[in-house]
Amino acid sequence: MVIGSTRFPHKNIHKITWVSADNVTRNQIDHILIDGRHCSNLLDVRSRRGANIDSDHHLVVCKIRARISWYKYTKTVTTKKIETTRLKREQDVKYKYMDTVHRELMKVGERNSNSIGDPDSTWRNLKGVLSTAASEILGFEEKPKRNDWFDDECQKITNEKNDAYRLMQQK
Repeated sequence: MVIGSTRFPHKNIHKITWVSADNVTRNQIDHILIDGRHCSNLLDVRSRRGANIDSDHHLVVCKIRARISWYKYTKTVTTKKIETTRLKREQDVKYKYMDTVHRELMKVGERNSNSIGDPDSTWRNLKGVLSTAASEILGFEEKPKRNDWFDDECQKITNEKNDAYRLMQQK
């Protein structure tokens, strides 16, 4: 936790949060605490003397910046990566891929032989041919496994710990 009211340089009159009954003793005893990972979101903290709250304390006000991540909302459908390393490693896969692309392009050319296509439709056709041939012949890369250290033994111990915690909560 971070004490936010001590982070900003202000005049003393804007730091004072409490005034004694004799109107001489003044102190900064009211603070705003914020979690350390969110302390950069705190823009300013000061006291407001003009608020009528029927107390010997002044109102403490802070300005906070709200940062909202749009990353999780902008994710589109995850696309799988095509395993292109097989083209370099295996010659028969390379020739099979080339043959499939050639055959599919001939089919598209026969369908569109009488009309001169615009660049957008030509690009869509080419993209479709290449992607279907790649998915059929090359296949997709498997997602690399992360956290190799978290094996079956760790899973078993974690499940035991969670079960013990649930039992303790039920008691």
